[in-house]
Amino acid sequence: MKSFKILLLFLFLGTFLNWITTTDINAGNLLTIKNQLSSSQLSYFARMGTGVSSAQSLVKINTTANPSRSTSNLFIGDTVSIGSTNGSGDKLLTNYAVSNIGNTSDFSLTTSLSGQNNVAGQAIIASHSAIHTVTFTPVTAISAGKFQFLIKTANNFAVGITDTNGENGRDGIPDQTGFDMGANSPVGTGSSLGLGSNVDATDITCPLSGIASVGTTVTIGSNIFHNIECSYSGVNAFGVGNSYTIIIGRDLATGSQLINPAPAANHTEGATETSGSPTDIYSYYVRHLNGSTVIDSTQGKVAVIEAVRVTATVDPILTLIIDNLGQGYTANTGGTPIAVGETRCGVAVSSGQATTTGTAATFGSIGIDTFNTIAQRLSLVTNAANGYALTAFQDRYMTISTGTGVTIPPTVCNGGNCTSTVGENWTTSTRYGFGYSLENIVGGTNIMGFNYLDTGDTFRARQFGFGTNNMATVMSRNSTPSQTDRAYVCYRLTVGPAQPAGDYEGRIIYTATATF
Repeated sequence: MKSFKILLLFLFLGTFLNWITTTDINAGNLLTIKNQLSSSQLSYFARMGTGVSSAQSLVKINTTANPSRSTSNLFIGDTVSIGSTNGSGDKLLTNYAVSNIGNTSDFSLTTSLSGQNNVAGQAIIASHSAIHTVTFTPVTAISAGKFQFLIKTANNFAVGITDTNGENGRDGIPDQTGFDMGANSPVGTGSSLGLGSNVDATDITCPLSGIASVGTTVTIGSNIFHNIECSYSGVNAFGVGNSYTIIIGRDLATGSQLINPAPAANHTEGATETSGSPTDIYSYYVRHLNGSTVIDSTQGKVAVIEAVRVTATVDPILTLIIDNLGQGYTANTGGTPIAVGETRCGVAVSSGQATTTGTAATFGSIGIDTFNTIAQRLSLVTNAANGYALTAFQDRYMTISTGTGVTIPPTVCNGGNCTSTVGENWTTSTRYGFGYSLENIVGGTNIMGFNYLDTGDTFRARQFGFGTNNMATVMSRNSTPSQTDRAYVCYRLTVGPAQPAGDYEGRIIYTATATF
């Protein structure tokens, strides 16, 4: 009887010790794990709706029974691949660029749809991928062990075979049930959907010069996981309690990345806190193995979500300011008026400058057979993509106030050849008339119709054309200016002794037009 009790005691102790050993080997946890994604944006996977003919750039999506059922998570500038995704060799996909998001059910492309792509039910795909930075802290020292990173994939991984949801975890097409490894080669005709190549050992960075590999998938319960491995050698190569990192994926210019899932089957697009979370959660594991035996294993979760569309409207602007200020203008001081005797367009301005404003160019009393010059400043800015044009013309010559119709005619410059579009040097004060020149302040001489120093002239001038049919460009730019463009317009006048005495007045019309 005593021997029987001793036997029972040994059996109990053996069973207890075996339980302790089994639990220590199979149920240990790493101290910490973290998987940081470079982008947590869900991939986009919708299907073509009906109501659009070929050769149009408008795309209507099917708003029911698809992973993506609206234009949420689709953005201007995205590349979308449209076509068939059936099987492994029948992926006829064409790339297009999104130009505008119309509403929740349609968007526009920069080019027209081809006939083969404008078919109801065809896939509309915008893949998004991420580099996974996996940080973990081992708790067990193992000689020649390896670390595994497992992340949820579609529940079928065989080449050319899809699961019950029509998905495959390595075809380069975003899946609803997990991350895609990427295709072994580009899919589609004339198209490169997703990454174009699968994630392999060259895309994996292991800690302490470990050897990277992509192992066979691992099944846990009813789920299948991608298997990324980092093997190492040496006794206690990893210090227990120290933190280490595995990086999966490289910049797409040189490597491949895991493709983020499309919205899950129970995903509610644009959901609120009261109607359901729009975040899709996927499991991953970090495991420490001794040979094929799992020593430590910890499960983590990673969330992928629709990107937030941030929108704002910048109203078109066009600002033209005509004033009498000099170059010393600042936003705070406002600048000071151009003073009599200062040089503009290469010559000193006359006494009339003292009473010249932004709305009145006042020559005052003028001398005979002598130049009279005054100036205003032109400032123009716009946010138009294709810039602006500032034009000018006279709709009334400088006419005497007596009602006799006597005028001061437009100048013909030194050689008698200048017009509203042709400039010429004007330095002879006995070549009578009224004209103008231009001097750059900000923006460069290329923004002006001409410059007072063009072709080596001292004061190159033009006429103001008469009437709208003869308006001429004073300043222009074919792109958005990075700052306010500024130039001086220098009005010049000279008359002879035969010019009837009296008060003369004319009118110049400036017109600023932006091209949006």
